[in-house]
Amino acid sequence: MDLLFVSDLAGPADRPLWISGDGARLRDEAGRTLILRSAAWYGLETRPWIAGLPKRSYRTRRITVDGRSFEQKGVLEDIRDLGFNSIRFAICQDVADPGWSIAADPGRMDRRYNPDFFDAAGRPVSALAMLTLLCDHCRTLGLRVILDMHCAQANGSNVFGNTGLWYTTQFPDSPAGSPHFARGPAHLGPDPSRGPGRNERQFFEAWKALARHFRNNSAVCAFDLVNEPYWGIWEPGSVRASHNLRFMYERLGNELHAINPNLFLWLEGPADAGFNPETGAIEIFHNTPRFARLSRIGSPHWGTIWASNLRQAGRHPPAIRRGDKFGYSPHEYGHETKFQVFDDAKRTFQGYTMPLAEALPLFWGENWGYLAEDGIKPLWIGEWSAPTETPANDAEPATLRIPADRIWIDSLAAYCRRHAIGHCFFSINAADHGDRPWAGWFRGQDWSGWGTPATNKKHLFAGMFGER
Repeated sequence: MDLLFVSDLAGPADRPLWISGDGARLRDEAGRTLILRSAAWYGLETRPWIAGLPKRSYRTRRITVDGRSFEQKGVLEDIRDLGFNSIRFAICQDVADPGWSIAADPGRMDRRYNPDFFDAAGRPVSALAMLTLLCDHCRTLGLRVILDMHCAQANGSNVFGNTGLWYTTQFPDSPAGSPHFARGPAHLGPDPSRGPGRNERQFFEAWKALARHFRNNSAVCAFDLVNEPYWGIWEPGSVRASHNLRFMYERLGNELHAINPNLFLWLEGPADAGFNPETGAIEIFHNTPRFARLSRIGSPHWGTIWASNLRQAGRHPPAIRRGDKFGYSPHEYGHETKFQVFDDAKRTFQGYTMPLAEALPLFWGENWGYLAEDGIKPLWIGEWSAPTETPANDAEPATLRIPADRIWIDSLAAYCRRHAIGHCFFSINAADHGDRPWAGWFRGQDWSGWGTPATNKKHLFAGMFGER
């Protein structure tokens, strides 16, 4: 897939923003240890416009609305000033298509706030062009960007379509245009309601197109290759190669580095279990404890979130030739996900008697933290969050919706500081997924536009920003 244009920000504005791995440390271009403190910004994985920007400018500028001229601070400047040094943009493969735009629904964006989202004829530019403008301004501000392939296509296909892999066809080499294929105990088989699936080659070509497009902008320093591939496996051999993440990462990683050797790749793991397409069954893979100390808290593997089973990655890494250009990205949530089992009354983990604050580092160390503890590879927690109650008045402090999350957050912050682990708060947007309500970082959040930052909640997460 050839794109119509390349990001025009070639060469450093002041310093390059590429990153590299050095054992378990992430380094910037000067060789200094770098801790990514990222904000997730979702939206482009489901629709061809940037969430929150219809009535907010992405960068600080003077605007005129209803005859009144004033300077409006940009959302990117707000994100930087909240203490984040990087952004994880959720996208889908359609973003790589320069024709994907809101041309059929131009009222989605207000030209007065972001005039550069429109061409000279007043037509909205493509989603890729909008993303490019944001990434170019990130470069100016020194904000790093991680692109996250959150979905195959703009319909929530890999998560809500119950595929949980990097392809949504039945097999990775199914012909283009083959039906979407759902996997899971509730539905195993073609799902015509979601239209054609996307095969592995389409997935690779979308990433390669984006690698070519952004190769001159060092702010786009990393790709998060596939979001939460929960039905994948990480086998040491060639068993079930069609959904073995390690082999896919090898193939794709080397193809991307042939285009841009500076690009850093974040690799997510599967979940507790893997899906066996030969039997239609959910199977537990490699459930042998690595550390005897975990016998004190029982089964150490129940509760790994959909990207956090990285137990095999240390012994069986993908054969990506640029070994300093990839690391691993688990996801970690507290009580609201219900993936992890807490005894809130006793503040214990999984019904065992060990205090939660003691058990959690052992649990993390077993499943993914050992990669940092043992100096193997850099870690970046690609998603973490806790739901909050955020008063409209900045003078009133926000509170955790689930008070028991205080122990979880403080434990995670201490663990990240101890092992130089980066992380990404999900999300800068407000979201409410039924039993998992996340309050974003801006007032009056919805898809139509964001207000000012909610500064009264940062104290809840101060430890994650190195302030406690």
